[in-house]
Amino acid sequence: MAEDRIQGSMAMHTITQNDKKDYDIDVGIVFEADCLNSLGAQATRNMVANALERKTRQFAQPPEVKTSCVRLKYSSLGYHMDFAVFQRSKEYEWDDNYIYEHAGAEWTKRHIKALEEWFIDRI
Repeated sequence: MAEDRIQGSMAMHTITQNDKKDYDIDVGIVFEADCLNSLGAQATRNMVANALERKTRQFAQPPEVKTSCVRLKYSSLGYHMDFAVFQRSKEYEWDDNYIYEHAGAEWTKRHIKALEEWFIDRI
């Protein structure tokens, strides 16, 4: 894993109390594209789910591979953690900027910091 990122409402500091007690923690897991050896988006999410299943036993259910993430449900009602999976690469070796692709139905380019930065700038 190249990096991990807090995402969603946690990253934007907009977490609220939920009347239905449906609490969602979003974390991004980022791999170097070269290390995935052209592994597809679905296969990469499956790889993450398998690793989580081997390392986590305290959750209510085994990891669930969804279209855009891998979900772990906590034993307590209403809490779950979504692991969004990304691969990153550089267009040029000397470039400090990465291109991020999200493991959805297919690998899709995303600017994962752009929304968070826009939101924080606005508030």
